Amino acid sequence: MEAKEVHSNLAKTYLPWLVQDTGRQFVAAIRSFAFPLLVVIVLGSNSQAGVLSAIAAFIAGLLTLLEAT
Repeated sequence: MEAKEVHSNLAKTYLPWLVQDTGRQFVAAIRSFAFPLLVVIVLGSNSQAGVLSAIAAFIAGLLTLLEAT
C-alpha cells in the first residue's frame, strides 16, 4: 500500500468519527448548561432544575450505555 492510499483511507474513517464525536460532546455541553437554565427560567426553582438535570443526565447516560451494546 502506498503512503497516499493509507492517508486517504485514514482520512475517510477519521474525519467522520472526529465530526461525530466532537458534535456529540458539544451537544452534551450545551444540554448540561441550557436545560437547567431553561428550567430555572420557566419554573423559578433552582432545586427543581437540579433534580430535572440529574434525571436528564441519568437518562442520557443510560441511552449511551444502551447504544454501546
